[in-house]
Amino acid sequence: MESSATSTSLSLMEARTNSMIAQQSDLLHFLTTRRKFNLYSKVTGDDGTLRLKTGNRLPVWAEAAANWSKLDGTETETMSATLGFHMPRGEKLVYGVLLQVDHGGTGTTSDDKFAEGWLAGPYMIAQLTDHPLYFEGRLLYGQSRSKLTLPAGRVGYRSQRWQTRLKLSGEMPRENVTWRPNLSFIYGATKHGAVTDSLGAGLPAQMVAIGRVTLGLDFDVPLTAEVGNFSLVGGLSGNWNSTATGETAVALPGRNDGWAKARLGFRRTLPEGTVLGGQAYVEGLGSNTYENYGLTLNLTAKF
Repeated sequence: MESSATSTSLSLMEARTNSMIAQQSDLLHFLTTRRKFNLYSKVTGDDGTLRLKTGNRLPVWAEAAANWSKLDGTETETMSATLGFHMPRGEKLVYGVLLQVDHGGTGTTSDDKFAEGWLAGPYMIAQLTDHPLYFEGRLLYGQSRSKLTLPAGRVGYRSQRWQTRLKLSGEMPRENVTWRPNLSFIYGATKHGAVTDSLGAGLPAQMVAIGRVTLGLDFDVPLTAEVGNFSLVGGLSGNWNSTATGETAVALPGRNDGWAKARLGFRRTLPEGTVLGGQAYVEGLGSNTYENYGLTLNLTAKF
């Protein structure tokens, strides 16, 4: 039977591995769009989000994000910052390196559970043909430090972690619609060796491995507008996830799940460059364990 320390540390490692995957940004914009400085903020009484992104035309770029929430007396926070340096090779190839540092914590007190760490490694973005077909790949390695407060005492340990991400995205313009197919693969893993807690109890070697495959098709349909441009946008994607947790010395038992996500919305671009958009989405179609839906609105204006 798993001890409380073993079960709790596995839960923390799984949450951290999922967060490590979610905090990685899409890098295809280095070839496909001209992105400017962007700042996003959303704050309510019990939660908030803050994101900052620099433009992508300089060789040095940066991104930062922070999320915090409070539910039933339990506070949760995550923060990450990424610094990258890339070297364009013509108009169809960009390669570089990035460094990401992150921190996450949850609990009724500020130090119930927390972890902090880093990831670093190379990345590459390329246009594969004369047509708009793009590839993105990265290979990252890092370490993290975690601590938990348990009824039996304090547990602390260091972990190693890896992440591989591959993505293929294309664009197929047609007379009345533009199709954007995409395929992505993500693998993230975290593991640590056997450790001893503050009271001398043992914590076995553990590992969490998460794999995700996504296949999607987005569309953009331009509609008639008296002023500016107006488009109907949306998409449908299928997701397959596999999560394995356990001791590194034995075969890891796995959990597999799959679901679909559907999106439908609009994008309005005015002559002065202001962009207003919104989408409704539902996620978890076909799954018995996961469901999520909502509505997003965004406004981008030039100053």
